[in-house]
Amino acid sequence: MTGAEPTPADPTDAPEAPAVTVELRRNGPIVVTGPVQLLDGSDATTVGRLFLCRCGRSATKPTCDGTHRTNGFTADGVEPARRA
Repeated sequence: MTGAEPTPADPTDAPEAPAVTVELRRNGPIVVTGPVQLLDGSDATTVGRLFLCRCGRSATKPTCDGTHRTNGFTADGVEPARRA
């Protein structure tokens, strides 16, 4: 043992994590494109895309079941992001 402190790992050596994007759909759900891990109590599920409810009326919360289409949900003042 030399007594020298270990050299910190170079962050550029680490593999790049896949990009995760969050998109607001006009008057619809939040779309999270992953990989995304959804933790629910004792369960963990990894998915490539997750649709999250914004209207508050989904029977499958936190995921969207399309109820926003029939309950008059509008997201006033929230403009969806433009896709790159």
